[in-house]
Amino acid sequence: MSADNGIYILPIKRPKTHSVTGEDVSVYVGHDIVWRVIHAGGIDNITYEPDREDGYNGEELARYFEDALEFDNEQEAILYAHEQAKDYAVLEYGVSHLPQTDYKFKKKHKDCIGKQLNEN
Repeated sequence: MSADNGIYILPIKRPKTHSVTGEDVSVYVGHDIVWRVIHAGGIDNITYEPDREDGYNGEELARYFEDALEFDNEQEAILYAHEQAKDYAVLEYGVSHLPQTDYKFKKKHKDCIGKQLNEN
């Protein structure tokens, strides 16, 4: 029997803006990358019948990653993923990095690695 599970790290490219002081406008200044981390099974669903240029299925991306913890730092995301992996006797796909996307999730999460790891 297959476990079909893993801990997955999804890098997400976000537009970086800077607010102009005293005005109600933001100026585009480049991109930031954030990382969302989940434990899941059947991760291939996020690329089944892709409807996005990056090869992902947007509805499935949202279903899998909408409530995921988000990190501003890749090393913290990796550390968190490996800490989570300790909770599973079997991880068929281990800790895996997925290809980057620019999908716009409805929910935004704060970087919370410090709180999570300090509680353990």
